[in-house]
Amino acid sequence: MNFMDIRMRLRYDGTEMMDAGKGEVENMPQTILVVEDDRDINEVVTEYMKDAGYIVISCVSGSTAQTMIGRNSTIDLFILDIMLPAVSGLELLKQIRTVESHRDKPVLMLTALDDEATQILSFDELAADYVVKPFSPKVLVKRVEKLFRFRQPDS
Repeated sequence: MNFMDIRMRLRYDGTEMMDAGKGEVENMPQTILVVEDDRDINEVVTEYMKDAGYIVISCVSGSTAQTMIGRNSTIDLFILDIMLPAVSGLELLKQIRTVESHRDKPVLMLTALDDEATQILSFDELAADYVVKPFSPKVLVKRVEKLFRFRQPDS
């Protein structure tokens, strides 16, 4: 198979936004938006997803993610922290559900909040999965693979 290594860095307001990993040339990899304000966790999630063959758009603030959600219709899956500066992950989840091109895309909440009420609220807002920190990056990749595998095709 013909693979290419894409290393693309797109800067928006001085923040690194996109970093693509390996993908098949014939079959473009799926795109994941990772929104996590802890830079170490963001980097770990981004690297594991890239290594799994996904294109990753990485944001460290909710307000920057809002812009990406509004402008980028090619995102296939969202990984959101809940406790973010300016705009929370739950607010982003609500926004995603109002954008026509993202309405039916899977959203995985990745957060330190392990209380039942927050988990229920996330699922009520149509989150597809909920992962509590600390987490296994390898298991997170498997959960993402599962979400893509069972995702309904676009109508």
